[in-house]
Amino acid sequence: MNERTVHPRTLDVKKYLRAVRERPHRMFSLSLLLSLAFSCTAFFFIGLSDLVILAMMIAIMPPGLYDYYEKRRVRKIEAEFPSLLQDIAASRKAGMPLNEAVGMAAQGDYGVLTEGIKWMETMMSWGASFEEALIRFVKKYPTPVIRRTVSIILEAFRAGGEISEILETVAEDAMELKMLSEKRSAETSPYVVICYIAYFVFVVVIIVLSTQFLPMMEESAAAGGAAASGFGMASPDVALYRTLFFHALVLQGFFSGLVTGKIGEGRMIAGLKHSLVLVAISFVICAVVL
Repeated sequence: MNERTVHPRTLDVKKYLRAVRERPHRMFSLSLLLSLAFSCTAFFFIGLSDLVILAMMIAIMPPGLYDYYEKRRVRKIEAEFPSLLQDIAASRKAGMPLNEAVGMAAQGDYGVLTEGIKWMETMMSWGASFEEALIRFVKKYPTPVIRRTVSIILEAFRAGGEISEILETVAEDAMELKMLSEKRSAETSPYVVICYIAYFVFVVVIIVLSTQFLPMMEESAAAGGAAASGFGMASPDVALYRTLFFHALVLQGFFSGLVTGKIGEGRMIAGLKHSLVLVAISFVICAVVL
């Protein structure tokens, strides 16, 4: 058979991701259901504090990973969009009809957008207008820059402006927005690093307290010399303090991640991936050191 077959699971995943993009709260619903299912299953096998922390990690994992994936996808789309508009404008200025200019662009490579421009060419070859093809295009790639740019193109096109000049102008505008986004990312990256450094400083303090201070207090209590002065600790007290240190690491990691996302990308939900990493580091430190 010459026809390309697509596995049903691939279609289901694409359909689900499209539904999540339209209604992002569905991802939170899924993560909460997974967290609840894990809690009910593991309740009789692990301690309550560990259960709560693991359930929290499972709850933030799907939204955090999805936000990271979606942010990368949008960045790739918006990086290629200005080049696509400039190529169509150049072909139109060379005297090509609009459908041929789109067809010429469809022969190029625009990364994620290549499929979309080929889809536009097919629609226009079937008789759809440039306006209809653009509306379908923005529904396929509904990123903020594309929605804004296509809206400007359609308004100017309906007003009777020269399409090549319109495309050149909005392409320059989209390129400036891309450069501003990259500049903002470059300027905020040192602050993201500072957030990680602050967390690891806190980790070092906790490790020093757990490996140096607590054993010293335990030895003093065992020797009986510090018991009279009130500074000694029994073994159960040491275990309690280590548990509290672990909880402090987890809370610090979770909220540091949210702050990192707010500083780095301007959205607190973008910090969930950082929170996931820092909470996982807390688990590793607890297993190895505390």
